[in-house]
Amino acid sequence: MNRNVKVPIQVERQLNLLEQLCGSDVALYADLSCSMYLHPSGKGTYAEAMEKAEVLERDRKESAVEYRHAGALALYEGNVEGVRTAFDKNAELSGRKYPRMREVPDKAVEVVRDYYAKELA
Repeated sequence: MNRNVKVPIQVERQLNLLEQLCGSDVALYADLSCSMYLHPSGKGTYAEAMEKAEVLERDRKESAVEYRHAGALALYEGNVEGVRTAFDKNAELSGRKYPRMREVPDKAVEVVRDYYAKELA
């Protein structure tokens, strides 16, 4: 018997909760996995973040990060229009496009709502 023969080991990869909720929508998973907060409580509100971002932009200071923050809070709050507005503005200023989340913000909010219901319960 030849003991030098290497047999590949098959490992079954477990999907994380966000992957499960996104299903086959890999682009939405990519957008959400780098934009939503794992623990969003205590990070302020969408309205507060948008106000701060608008002030920064008006003062010609870096505001893209604050728009992303506002978008993450809009996801948490279930604010579909806020998701679209904040991530559209972030995309305009930063070059990071979040294409799927901007196309279907209602689906993004639904996935995030389900995620937080299970993770933060």
